[in-house]
Amino acid sequence: MIIDVSPEELDGASLVRVVAARLAVQACAPRTWADLRLPAQERARIPHELHIVGWSALVENRPEDAAGLLDLVEAVRETRPGTVATFGDDLSGVTVRIDLSGVADADGLHRLLKRELGFPAFYGRNWNAFWDAVTGLVETPGALHFTGWPDFAARLPEDAETLRSLLTDLADFHRTAGGEPRPLVTYA
Repeated sequence: MIIDVSPEELDGASLVRVVAARLAVQACAPRTWADLRLPAQERARIPHELHIVGWSALVENRPEDAAGLLDLVEAVRETRPGTVATFGDDLSGVTVRIDLSGVADADGLHRLLKRELGFPAFYGRNWNAFWDAVTGLVETPGALHFTGWPDFAARLPEDAETLRSLLTDLADFHRTAGGEPRPLVTYA
């Protein structure tokens, strides 16, 4: 799961709410990092990976929020040992792992992509919205590793082909924009 903490216009409470929403614990309406700790620990489906983007600016400009977020990540790791957390300024060196084994339909796939890739709340859960998100709304990670791909492709062959094609086009998009072709994608 990618959590972007770089928006400078957010106040501390807003950042807490943004992180709560990304962790899907917004029902508790937290206003402080302490308010968020227990609901995050009690969350039934804690992410296996947390990739925090915009870390340096957060540490420099709002050290109290950086400390609160770090404490929250450690609380999540206490509840789910083995949780991977990265803190950086971009995603170029990050591999996001996405488990497709529980995906039963196109809507479920788009919900999973939204959650794991950090798409905004208004994401439309369709392929046009996916393209808009990955080319202009969120940063593309350096690599994507899909697990459960063969079974997923058998269940949803058209969506599997569309996703594979769009990810190939995305690498070309980055290459033609003068950057490294990314993401590197593996299917297992």
